[in-house]
Amino acid sequence: MDEQLISIGEWAKERGISKQWAITLAQTGRLPGARIVNNWRWELPANTPSPTRKLSDRMARAAARRAEWENAQADRVMRKFGIIDDDEL
Repeated sequence: MDEQLISIGEWAKERGISKQWAITLAQTGRLPGARIVNNWRWELPANTPSPTRKLSDRMARAAARRAEWENAQADRVMRKFGIIDDDEL
């Protein structure tokens, strides 16, 4: 049972990304089943899913700081309008 193999350029075009980015994904092991043929051409199964996006540590820390700031802002507004007391915080 052979899987249909397509070039990495075709796969990238189907997903709307550049060929070079697709090659980078393959080189870093983020595309399961991708392999080099004849020492220069990348091929992969046609049904290979797009990799999930991984956030860098810096972006994850920034998102955590933003969430903390938004919670503090909400507490200040609620305190200002008397929705919660300082004792409840």
